[in-house]
Amino acid sequence: MSALRILAVLSIVFASSSALAGKKPKQSFEKYGIEPVSVQLAASGYIVNFRYRVVDAKRAVQLFHDGIKPTLTDHDSGQTLAMPADTKLGGLRASPRSAPTVGKLYYVLFSNPTRAVRSGNHVDVSIGPCELKNLAVR
Repeated sequence: MSALRILAVLSIVFASSSALAGKKPKQSFEKYGIEPVSVQLAASGYIVNFRYRVVDAKRAVQLFHDGIKPTLTDHDSGQTLAMPADTKLGGLRASPRSAPTVGKLYYVLFSNPTRAVRSGNHVDVSIGPCELKNLAVR
């Protein structure tokens, strides 16, 4: 194959891949008006602290109902963690008494009693219909 023909083929491949890169599908968190900020261990690893920011209050409001029970699934161990629920406080997450505020950080705390989730693991977080995939734990 001549060098000119190889160059033509490569230019077509790169042009098509860059066109596809501009048309990526919406992530679940964009669809629901939030963006993940961090997943960190707390309390010597017995708590996983997930933080997210509201970027669209109208879309995010559906994630703030009391009936929604967020879960966190660890890729390495396969364990699914839930929010600890206190008898007086209820579920341990930031749940506004008013509508969500754009730019504000919110959190969900997950119980990690066996310390299966460790720093460096990847997890999926589900908040009702919103699924946040492959988040790195710091």
